[in-house]
Amino acid sequence: MVIGILGVFPISNIVKVAVNLFNGSSQVTSDIKTAIYLILLAILMFLFILFFSLRRITKNQTRHPLLFNYAISGYGRRLTLEKIHIEKCPQCGGKMKYYNKPVEWIDKHYSDGKSKREVTKRIQC
Repeated sequence: MVIGILGVFPISNIVKVAVNLFNGSSQVTSDIKTAIYLILLAILMFLFILFFSLRRITKNQTRHPLLFNYAISGYGRRLTLEKIHIEKCPQCGGKMKYYNKPVEWIDKHYSDGKSKREVTKRIQC
């Protein structure tokens, strides 16, 4: 399936145009093909950045505010769109924060000297 998707985009032409653009080569022509390849390169780079930023949100289980009191959350290692109400924190009474704070964890020590902290409980504060 991936090979079929990659076959739709002429990757070699996109790479050639990008290399010429970054090298500052004056051989970059202003034809319609070059413009299409640059637009495809920009779209692919945007999707690449979007994919890895969403992956970081789910990996770190953080919450990031969006527009109109919505937030995107990675709680439970799943992406969810939430409607947030900006109020004081119900647990500590402080300013609302956009992350799941670890409160309990287990430190595991290994025989090679390494240690790893495994979070067992988080609170939404």
